[in-house]
Amino acid sequence: MSGIPLTPNVFAFIQARTTSTRLPNKVLRSFVNEKSILHLIIERVQRVLPKKKIALLVPKGDLPLLQFAKQNQIFVFEGSEHNVRERFIQAAEYWNVDWILRLTGDNPFIDIEHLQYLIETIRFTKFDLLSFENLPIGMGGETFRVSAIKKNPSNGILPEHEEHVSLHIKQYPNEFSILKLKPLFQTSLDLSKIRLTIDEEKDFLTCKEIYEQFQENNFGVNDILALYEKKPTLFKKNQNVQQVYFTIPKTEHKKSKKILIVYAPIQTHGTGHFRRMRLLKIYLESLNFHVDMYDLSSNLNDCEYDLCILDARDAQLPLQANFDKWIKIDNFSPPQGKETYFYALPHTNLKFQNYEKYFLVPLSYFLQEEVPVRKGVLVYASGVKDESMGYLIDWVIENFPNEKICIVGKKILKTSVLSFENLTYFSYYNLMLESEYFLSYFGQSLLEALHLGCKCMSFSIS
Repeated sequence: MSGIPLTPNVFAFIQARTTSTRLPNKVLRSFVNEKSILHLIIERVQRVLPKKKIALLVPKGDLPLLQFAKQNQIFVFEGSEHNVRERFIQAAEYWNVDWILRLTGDNPFIDIEHLQYLIETIRFTKFDLLSFENLPIGMGGETFRVSAIKKNPSNGILPEHEEHVSLHIKQYPNEFSILKLKPLFQTSLDLSKIRLTIDEEKDFLTCKEIYEQFQENNFGVNDILALYEKKPTLFKKNQNVQQVYFTIPKTEHKKSKKILIVYAPIQTHGTGHFRRMRLLKIYLESLNFHVDMYDLSSNLNDCEYDLCILDARDAQLPLQANFDKWIKIDNFSPPQGKETYFYALPHTNLKFQNYEKYFLVPLSYFLQEEVPVRKGVLVYASGVKDESMGYLIDWVIENFPNEKICIVGKKILKTSVLSFENLTYFSYYNLMLESEYFLSYFGQSLLEALHLGCKCMSFSIS
């Protein structure tokens, strides 16, 4: 598929007001370290979208929120207090938005990874509204087309549709197309017992206690599930708070083809294989395919799948595999049957100038902030063995003595080096865009850096 399709204009709209009836001024109330709920939400959203793509949607004349926006240099739009749908439509027209990532000021712990997934999915999907099923209350968001919230259903707009922006889309699945994505985790826990939205004082105190277990605003769903298993009593204080629900008809989809994606383990091959196969998974799910994704160390059974994809260089398929339905990506192993070989990276069988056709690039790649001056060295080192890291770092420090050095993929205990073990797509590409030099082994990241105009160097990892 083409690596550079039309880029939709996507904005995160955070709806908030200080006149909440159950807990007035909750969005600005001091939550932790003099930060409010809104501070925490904006910090999280800025890890998946640039600040210029985030706006606060408030009622007209809500002076505390207008002052907050001014102090924090965040876009703000004033609209009707009770007709929130109208507020969204007017804001979308003001910024000429195609897609809206809708968030509310009630939810301080929105999950960054799932927001990223939603943003990436809109690039190719034909659906009107995307959300996740089976996330803890308060950790999810949703994204929808502006054309969908503008469209009136056949029975017209009801009062509850004005207050709840996307409700009319969900209540008329025969008139709008809706895709419920599977969450990025598997659990047997009863997630209805985890309530992380703030409507009442009990919610506020519960969420505050939970935050104190982490002390940093970067935890996600997996961290919350682990905490719930370890300390379930933390989550009991707000169990009886009434949640507002509406009757939503079940969305029925035609039975979709099942696809298995297998990638090289991160521990031995770095995150490149995982990242680009997750992009492929997002693309296929946006087209309503059923996709399962595992690393090569998992027990694989391809009998139930219509198509299987392997992204692990030189790896052979299990002998029991049905070779006819496997595609090997950038793989140089000898044929085992009638499997198909496909090259997404430059290769002797593929003209270099044509590889861009098959280059998987996330939407985040096209949403970067503008950086006037590039400086420093960015080293992508996920998958590099520990004994090799010392030589690599010493070489970089020796050859770039006056440059800022940043390592991604490994945590390095050196005061002269900045390092990150994990970053969101958006944060990673911003670092790449800010760097003059990029150093890595041959693969996905090297091509992304070339596209972003870095001066690139490569080293051997095999």
